[in-house]
Amino acid sequence: PIVCLNKIDKEDTNIAKSVSAVQDLFLETITDEEQLDHLFFMYGSGRSGYMNLEPIKEGTLKPLFEQIFEKVPPPKCEDTDPFQFLVAQVNEDAETKQKVLIGRIFKGSVKVDDVVTVALEDKRVNGMVKQIKLFVGVHQDKVSEAKFGDVCALYIQEPVAEKIPLVIGATVCSQGNVNVYPYKKPDEPTYTLRLKKTESSWKGKETGDNMSLLPLIQARLEKEALINTALILEGLGTPQVTLMGRGPLHLSVIIEDMRREGFEFDILAPTVITRTINGEIHEPYERVNLEYKETMGAEVVSLLSSKMAEVQNIIQLSGGRNQIECVMPVRLMASLPGQFHTLTGGDGVLNHSFDGYAPRCALETERDTGALVSVDIGKVEEYSLIGHQGQGRFFVLPGDEVFYGQIVGENTKTKLQNLGINVCKKNEQQGGMRANATDKASKRVANFKADRTSFEQAIAWITDDEVVTVTPKSIRMRKPGFNGKTSMRSTK
Repeated sequence: PIVCLNKIDKEDTNIAKSVSAVQDLFLETITDEEQLDHLFFMYGSGRSGYMNLEPIKEGTLKPLFEQIFEKVPPPKCEDTDPFQFLVAQVNEDAETKQKVLIGRIFKGSVKVDDVVTVALEDKRVNGMVKQIKLFVGVHQDKVSEAKFGDVCALYIQEPVAEKIPLVIGATVCSQGNVNVYPYKKPDEPTYTLRLKKTESSWKGKETGDNMSLLPLIQARLEKEALINTALILEGLGTPQVTLMGRGPLHLSVIIEDMRREGFEFDILAPTVITRTINGEIHEPYERVNLEYKETMGAEVVSLLSSKMAEVQNIIQLSGGRNQIECVMPVRLMASLPGQFHTLTGGDGVLNHSFDGYAPRCALETERDTGALVSVDIGKVEEYSLIGHQGQGRFFVLPGDEVFYGQIVGENTKTKLQNLGINVCKKNEQQGGMRANATDKASKRVANFKADRTSFEQAIAWITDDEVVTVTPKSIRMRKPGFNGKTSMRSTK
């Protein structure tokens, strides 16, 4: 294979380390060390448009194309070999809404009206090829036949009583001659989010009328599940859909994509998927690798300690940088990337992978503070914030638009107390016709700051009686059923 190391034009690059890491990755999968002799590296920058056999920061992409023609063998197949097609992508036709299988033909050929078998593990379903589109550059051409080596899209008509396994990794073969490619299942989900139609008082004010309709949102999620094989959906067709995925970062990316597309919805407090092993509750853990400047070592270790992380290895890298490897619970990871990148000033590098299940750690994630909830609608006034700043920390700034029932801050003064406050109140005595110099001199002025919350931080902060409302323009937390009175929150 040809491995292209991208972004060598960036500062603080460590090419030798990257080459070594890729070689270690291949060593875990090869069966013979001689296979490493066929591993070729190229170095370049996709944005700058060059790729070379040596780490030279100039040139064109011509050396890459030359290596592809030289190293990558053309497809070899006999005309009599049975048809074999590997599904690499599942799409949806914009006009007919029919599911389309996209992939490469590795053996044989296929024609329109051929009956084929779609196979996935032990499942076999026959279907008829109704249309074939051949990928030619960036275009798709309708053809009556496709042969080995072609990348094409197959439109397959399902039988009446069965469903074709429309999954990335499935194999399409000639009927009666099934040769299935090995299928590797995606990792099991460890984290869940519950999504429902928004009931906020600002519904429809920051997006189109139809973008909050649950059927439209569910259709978008079903389309996502076709290509995102690690995403599992439950409760489709009900008022509440459960998204199960590979952790908070996995599901947060999906939520962010939908937000940018204009959707509006509510997200309830997340949960992790636990298991009972030998009578003891086990929770999922992730293996996390963090790279940072060595001067930040104490701060990074302190952050990991607050997340109940078990540090397993610290490696000193070149260029005054360190790498730390640790294992930590999935339920404590929601706010880790944001906190880590803020701590390192955007210089840190974080990646993670599933490690396994282990006994649940003792640290409880539910906060012991209450919420500061708005009892009015309007613009936030600095005068009001200053008057309430002794109650805790705020999530809004002067000039922000807030709504009734919106959580505008955290009550750190009284534990578990949900307090309704008016952050829109103006100082009517200042600036009026009768205001004098003494009044103006006594006006309260402060350089007010607020803690802005990202989606990951918001879902990590809320409890079971609170929700996060996501719109294209904002991410707000709110208290459903808030009646304007002070109340005490119960803990689990």
